Amino acid sequence: LDPNSTRPIACKILRKGMQFKDNTLYSPIKPHVLQSECGILQTLGGKHHTLKLIGIYESPSTIYILTEYLEGGDMFQYVSR
Repeated sequence: LDPNSTRPIACKILRKGMQFKDNTLYSPIKPHVLQSECGILQTLGGKHHTLKLIGIYESPSTIYILTEYLEGGDMFQYVSR
């Protein structure tokens, strides 16, 4: 991560443990699912039209996945058209 860079980055924030949002209780993310997602991003390395993984950081309650920022909205919405 270059502190002098002016390029925007994206940050996916994943909370550890149970979450309560919109009157729904969500179970924690399973470690193997998180490891799989990070492993795929590391393997692809921003090649083949994929996101470039910048870094993964962890605090006692949260995991932060930093990737390059891509404009154009949510990929899920694009794919589901």
